[in-house]
Amino acid sequence: MNKRRYSFCTALITAAFFSVMVWSVFIESSIFLPLIASIAAAVLIFMCKRQTDEVLEDERSLKITGMASWGTLKVFLISAVAIAFSLMALSDKHPGWESAGNVLSYAVCAQLLIYLAFYMYYGRKYGG
Repeated sequence: MNKRRYSFCTALITAAFFSVMVWSVFIESSIFLPLIASIAAAVLIFMCKRQTDEVLEDERSLKITGMASWGTLKVFLISAVAIAFSLMALSDKHPGWESAGNVLSYAVCAQLLIYLAFYMYYGRKYGG
């Protein structure tokens, strides 16, 4: 399989996955249909990637991906903290917003812990 066929395969799987997600929302399905669809999509994309003969990623694309991921993480975390603090500050007028701010702040903490765990893992793996 070449790069073009891999891209087509990935786009087709993504479109099918999106369709299943929209359909599960319309029929008010439980969590099982989206869970099964996401696992199936991941397995199918993995299988397509394994059958690809060409090089899909090189050092340059991996560096660009890493820099884009790091930039996205920084922007998201800073804006999520600002939104969480704003929600907690406005809890006097809207009492339900305090719990939303707490949940968002816990999500930011969890994301930072996950980042730290991966950073430590890759630091040990690659000797950084």
